[in-house]
Amino acid sequence: MRVRLPERNGNNMHHYRGKTLKSRKAAGATAVKICAIGFLVASVVLPLLPLAQRAVERLRVAQRIDAMITRAEGLAPSSMSRDQADVPATSLLPIGNRAEPCWPQRPAPDNVLGYLEPLEPEPVSWARVGGCGVGGGGGGGVRWTGRRAPGGGTEVEVLTTMTTSVSTDSTTASVKLSRDVPGRLNVSLQVPYMHTVGMDENYFELYGSTLEVDAEGVGDLNLTVSRKFGITGSTVAAIAVGVPTGEYDAELNPSYVYPRAFQIGKGVGTVSGSLEHTLSRDWGTVTIGGALNLNGGMNDIGNRAGDTYDVYAYLAYTTERRVHSFGVKASRGLNKDMNSWEFEVDQSRTKVTLQYGLELSFLRAAPVFIGVTTTLGESGSSEATSLAVGVVMSF
Repeated sequence: MRVRLPERNGNNMHHYRGKTLKSRKAAGATAVKICAIGFLVASVVLPLLPLAQRAVERLRVAQRIDAMITRAEGLAPSSMSRDQADVPATSLLPIGNRAEPCWPQRPAPDNVLGYLEPLEPEPVSWARVGGCGVGGGGGGGVRWTGRRAPGGGTEVEVLTTMTTSVSTDSTTASVKLSRDVPGRLNVSLQVPYMHTVGMDENYFELYGSTLEVDAEGVGDLNLTVSRKFGITGSTVAAIAVGVPTGEYDAELNPSYVYPRAFQIGKGVGTVSGSLEHTLSRDWGTVTIGGALNLNGGMNDIGNRAGDTYDVYAYLAYTTERRVHSFGVKASRGLNKDMNSWEFEVDQSRTKVTLQYGLELSFLRAAPVFIGVTTTLGESGSSEATSLAVGVVMSF
């Protein structure tokens, strides 16, 4: 944990990276609003792109069918009478007490091989949709939606998420190892490394000066067990347990402990349960579900992460090498976060997160995922924007 105290300027006002507290909040709120407007525009424009691509694909398929019909008509054999056929005398098959000629097959035309040659593969929208090839995952609030990596039952995912909010900037790099086990089960272990930098608002309220905090370290481990239900495994139930391994009680001095936003760990165990169902279509998938997150209550230094429940829906449009995904998640807090036993965090009880993701499978053994999210809430301090980049491999 590293802490930097800013210097006073000539006007006796503490500054944070050249900005006052008020100006930083205004800049953060403006950035979130710009991202929200961008999402609204993208939500209208981007869904039209797959529709245009499907229209082009239909046109290409219709042209190929017409070409095949034309070729088939040109290859139709002409009629041939038995009188015109030159049948050898030895080419007779006994049928009862008489012999009938065994009529030879007319040789195939030279261009029949061109007719039988396979067509070039097209990036059709129904290629490899649904089934075991489609999966979801992620970390840092971003959900990976796509085919993921084909192959063995062990999967390794590396995902880096960068988040900007009103008062903090954070980066989380997580490594997730998952394994299929008998009984349609999947077990995964996620290890995050977190780095957070920002201004401590509690310190500003208590002492009237700003305090820049720079915290980093290995966060709490996350163990998840999920099971598939249904003939196609389209329904998935999961339970995730957070193990309090990260540092949660870092302090500036014996009389001041940093707020929860700058603590790497929670200091208590957490439990989350989720249930979701995936609908497969010829163009992709639609996933709907919900989750309940119990964050363990108050730890021994008076910091608390509030419990929440989520409802979400994700739509994925699949092509040969890409998976476009659009998602929305609504979260409702059952109680607010708290710092040092008495400071409730100024946050929205209800938040909505919008996400766009793109999985690129140019290397099928190692698909790459890029995701962008923006979170909107009643309170400006709850607004945030995230960018995630990851890769997954299977063996």
